[in-house]
Amino acid sequence: MITKHCEICGKAFQVKPYRAQTARFCSQQCGGKWHMQTRQMPNEHKLGNQWRKGLRPANAFTPEQARTINLVEGESYTCHNCGKPFKLKPWLVRQNQSKSGLRFCSKACHSEFMARERAGEASPQWVGGITTYRGKGWLIQRARAIERDNGTCQACGKHIGSSIPVHHIRPFRLFQSVEAANALENLVCLCQSCHMKAENEARKWGQTRFLFLFTPCPGHGVGSFLLLSPADYR
Repeated sequence: MITKHCEICGKAFQVKPYRAQTARFCSQQCGGKWHMQTRQMPNEHKLGNQWRKGLRPANAFTPEQARTINLVEGESYTCHNCGKPFKLKPWLVRQNQSKSGLRFCSKACHSEFMARERAGEASPQWVGGITTYRGKGWLIQRARAIERDNGTCQACGKHIGSSIPVHHIRPFRLFQSVEAANALENLVCLCQSCHMKAENEARKWGQTRFLFLFTPCPGHGVGSFLLLSPADYR
């Protein structure tokens, strides 16, 4: 290694032999200082864009002035949520085509309108709503029904355990209150297969106050549905 001394700070530093004639600075910082102090720029007459001195700048407006200039007049609309008049540039109108013809002054107004006017059954994406929610206290009543029936299907006798489906004898949708729908006497444990059969038969016959229980026939490998009222089921 060859020892050299920095021309800026005087600090000794080492370089490989092939840099013995060219190395002048101990670091890039010192090299940068030297260039800033002694380097001569070519074409110095162009520094600071002097060759365009006296001519109109490429951007003749300040940012504040540019924001207030409307080179293209916007199209007038009225917000369908708050009623506030506003304008949209023609290209924004083309980019955001509205099949309903409704226009909003902001995203906040659009969100508020959709939450108020396009929620639930009024939504174009409505598919029937949530079908698995059974109201407050449903998990507790479900656990009680499973404990009462010992996790066993009351139609075919198959033991499932705590994951067994719990069927509403009278459909949940026909009750006015969650408490009445989830009453223990209106719940029965059915395995998935029997549960689907019971639901299908209830829809087919339109029964709202009766339970269709699938009862297997020994020796035949098939079964039939029995129509039982809640008074008959214990």
